[in-house]
Amino acid sequence: MRLGESLEDYLETLLILEKTGKIRCVDVASKLKVSKPSVNKAMNVLKEKGYVHQESYGDIHLSDEGRKIAQEVYHRHQVISSFLTVFPSIYALLRYPYSLFSCFIAIAFQIFLVLSFLLSYSPQSPLQKGL
Repeated sequence: MRLGESLEDYLETLLILEKTGKIRCVDVASKLKVSKPSVNKAMNVLKEKGYVHQESYGDIHLSDEGRKIAQEVYHRHQVISSFLTVFPSIYALLRYPYSLFSCFIAIAFQIFLVLSFLLSYSPQSPLQKGL
C-alpha cells in the first residue's frame, strides 16, 4: 500500500535520523521544519500502520516494514536528485555542442538515467518483466 507523500517524507527522515542515534519527535520536527504536534499526529498514523514503534513520549524506532519503505523512498529521492543535478550540465552541453558526438553522449546518458530510475522505482515494471 502506498503512503502519502507526507508520511513517506516522515519515514525517510526517520531513516536519516536513525544514523545519528536516538530519534525524538523534536528532532523530526526540526529536520522537517514542522510543529511537534504535526509529528505526533504522523507518528500515530505510522504506528497504526505498523511502520514505527514508539513508547508514550519515547524514542521512535522504524519497524522492518517501515525501514523497507523508508529505504525505497530514500533511494527514489536520491535517483531524482542525481538526475536533477546532472541535467543542467547536459543542457549546457546540448546548448553549446562541440560536436555531434557530444550530443549523442549527452542524450544517451539521459536515456540511461531515465531507464535506471524506472527500473529501480518499480519492481513490477514492465521493463523488468521483459514486456
